[in-house]
Amino acid sequence: MTESGTNPNEAAETKFVCEGRTMSLNCLTPKKIKIESATYGRSTGDLRCPHDRITTDGCHSQKSTEIVSEECDGKLQCDVHAKNSVFGDPCANVHKYLEVHYYCM
Repeated sequence: MTESGTNPNEAAETKFVCEGRTMSLNCLTPKKIKIESATYGRSTGDLRCPHDRITTDGCHSQKSTEIVSEECDGKLQCDVHAKNSVFGDPCANVHKYLEVHYYCM
């Protein structure tokens, strides 16, 4: 086990959802969600969530992990909305996505 309590032999689950949609995370009882990292913004050009409004990449909300952790850590299931009203707008006029890496522990 690492300091964060995760097993280094287990890979984190990864999910992503496009801006304006809702991401659902869930674990099977008795395991609970533990967020490893999250990013809301754009870092991969048009590979994820292709859209006409992609003028830049390499932008993300600094508080993404904190926001998703507060919403999901320790729960069996949680929903997170990939919206500027939740994360702020790290790159104006760019279609963004939310990417989350998490464990079930």
